[in-house]
Amino acid sequence: MIDDECNEIVSSVPKDATELEKVLFVHDYITSHYEYDMSYQNRNLYTTVRDKKCVCQGYSYLFMYIMNKYFEIECTTVPSDACNHMWNKVKVDGKWYNLDLTSDDPTPNLSSLANHTYFLLSDEELKAVSASSVSNSNGGLYVEEQDIHRTWNVNTWYGEPVITAEDDTYKDSIIHNVSGPVSFIDEKIYCFNDKNELSALDLSTNTFTPVYKDTSKYYWCVYGDNKSAYSSHFNVTVAFSGKLYFNSPNKVFEFDTKTNIAKEIYEYTEIPDISKTYLFGLTVKDGNLCAEYTTNLMNGVESFITIITAPKPTETPIVTETPTVTASPVPTETPNVTASPVPTETPNVTEVPKPVIAYESKITPKDDGTYTISVDKKLETTDTPILYVAEFDENNILIGLKAVPYTEPVSVSAHDDSQMLKAFVWNIGSQPISLVSQIVLTKPVASPTPTDVPTVTGTPTSTDTPTTTDTPIATVAPVSTDTPTATTPADRR
Repeated sequence: MIDDECNEIVSSVPKDATELEKVLFVHDYITSHYEYDMSYQNRNLYTTVRDKKCVCQGYSYLFMYIMNKYFEIECTTVPSDACNHMWNKVKVDGKWYNLDLTSDDPTPNLSSLANHTYFLLSDEELKAVSASSVSNSNGGLYVEEQDIHRTWNVNTWYGEPVITAEDDTYKDSIIHNVSGPVSFIDEKIYCFNDKNELSALDLSTNTFTPVYKDTSKYYWCVYGDNKSAYSSHFNVTVAFSGKLYFNSPNKVFEFDTKTNIAKEIYEYTEIPDISKTYLFGLTVKDGNLCAEYTTNLMNGVESFITIITAPKPTETPIVTETPTVTASPVPTETPNVTASPVPTETPNVTEVPKPVIAYESKITPKDDGTYTISVDKKLETTDTPILYVAEFDENNILIGLKAVPYTEPVSVSAHDDSQMLKAFVWNIGSQPISLVSQIVLTKPVASPTPTDVPTVTGTPTSTDTPTTTDTPIATVAPVSTDTPTATTPADRR
């Protein structure tokens, strides 16, 4: 199920896309098709994909999974206790950047409210983004959460240095002004610019080229009030069956990218009052092009109106041949022949193949209290393995997770509350995630202080010296082919 969904996401990315474009298209797909889980339950990859809703861990794990496995782009998660939050760091064209899908997918869940405020920021830029700038990008529709990144300590990840993002190449990128997902069609990226004009976006030159300006006249009334309108616009572009579509408050248009002409294909007429007409975006749902309808913006999507159904493949008709009439032959009696017994061969026993492990990880404790994690290659392969390091407390609750492409032994220090380290390897080139090598190391428990020998006074009746308890030896759990199931701590936003 997870890989079926990931293949669907990856199929929306052009085959010759750059690393920047791959990151952008996956970011936009997730923020426009997934919603924040207000029940704070969905934290792992499986429930995220199953329900299409999650908290910050789900957004971060799904994005990292796709980047690492399908595009071999270096990506990791950034957990922060201080912020009670998790986001991603991704390496684009050799440089690291922050990317926060959770903050770019504000409530309510509408495709038109998929932002790019937290797209490819340096560490300093991430901490500098203010709550007011986020609120302004949403037209002041609702009160935003406080800036969750201000209290983040960039220099620590559970006691060890983290990957720093110092490059500010995209500081002034116009992509930060785009609300709503971008669409790729006819070798161009389309979206609405900050003037709500349908435009072609060129990331290499950081420019918008308006192709249809009538959309700048659209406005969305506050429900039941023809004299008040939201400052935001809720147009969305969608590429569907090789064509480009976008919406107005009550209509859907097909746009010809060769002639730059928009043709109306649908109008919502059930409610004639334009102040009560709410098409707040377009999306592809169950293979159909649908308009997102709602009367209360804070409720998110109330219903999906099918605009175009998924095209069905044409069935090839089955040609029935006319049977040829053949005369029935006269049966000839067959003499009875006694067959010689055929010796029974001993069946060949086929052994059940064992899972192939391309890499194995090993944890070695060091005298300074840190641990060295190394990876041994078991097969001839040129793929770069992904090393995952997880920390668990005494209740087997996950309190730390790190994922890095492995090139040399990694030194880590455990969190104070950590009772267990688990390291496992995923060979992204050929091995599925279920075939991993796992080693579990329990942290040593400190030896009790020996009791002093009491002083003998008077009668020489001595007290035996207490025996010092030996320091327990760290144990290594047997290798398992199953990925450990982790219980996630309290929700991160």
